[in-house]
Amino acid sequence: MAKKEFKGGFATVLGEGSKKKDEKKSAGGRPRLNRPAPAITSEAGTKPGETRWTTIITLEKLEQLKALANWDRIPIKELMDGVVEQYLGKRSSDLKEAMKIFKSKRAPRNRDVSV
Repeated sequence: MAKKEFKGGFATVLGEGSKKKDEKKSAGGRPRLNRPAPAITSEAGTKPGETRWTTIITLEKLEQLKALANWDRIPIKELMDGVVEQYLGKRSSDLKEAMKIFKSKRAPRNRDVSV
């Protein structure tokens, strides 16, 4: 068997003293998008004009909604949008007055957090 000759010593075998040491290694993965951060965190990752909202519902009703959404082959988001539109349509006669009262009682939000 022929002997192998190592000319660089242990430093080159271990990767030390490499000439590419100063090169910047890319992070890999998908490139980041330069989008402005949303002002409200509940709007992060949503389409314009949409927001994220959490509610509490019984497990039985949730299961029924999921079953109907699956039956109609639509996302639960679309099913709930339709349900809300139907309800608002039924209550359209009361809606203007309710919105007027709601907006008058609602205190304006102060987004300035400086003390």
